[in-house]
Amino acid sequence: MRRHNYHKVLWIGLVYVAWAPGPQQSVAIAQSQSGQQASCSEARGEKVPKFRVARKFRGDVRPGLFLYISLSPSDFSRDKLIALACKLGEDNAAEESLFVWIFDSYKAAKRFDLVRGGPDRATNFAYRGGYSFSRRPGAAYGQSLDWRPDRNDIHRSERIDLGSPPPPPPQVQR
Repeated sequence: MRRHNYHKVLWIGLVYVAWAPGPQQSVAIAQSQSGQQASCSEARGEKVPKFRVARKFRGDVRPGLFLYISLSPSDFSRDKLIALACKLGEDNAAEESLFVWIFDSYKAAKRFDLVRGGPDRATNFAYRGGYSFSRRPGAAYGQSLDWRPDRNDIHRSERIDLGSPPPPPPQVQR
């Protein structure tokens, strides 16, 4: 029974990261998070950690780009993740919406399923956070980064508001 409860917590967390628009999140999730603010201009001097894209796809129901990426476990620090989130935002600024799941294992990022979660406990514990933004009309919200500082504590996460989404690139005139 305990494992079943864990999957519910993880699933709720992923829905929160990927689908919920902005700070008006469910009370149960908001209680487990500490809210912070940062800006991408603060992260400009921080080195962006190396990452691997395990999966990349477009949503059928919800427009936008979805990425599952992995980092080295040693790269999970607040400053490095902010630098990574800002870089991903800049690189994908042309997207209307961007949803990124961040894992500390490439294998877990490949195996994770958005609907069912991970096939095992190790895969679920490898999920460490997410980054998202949306400029979609009616569902627009700023950039946000959610992450778990302690891999083994699924009930403690930090939410960092990164402000407005990165500006889209200028349209090329022909």
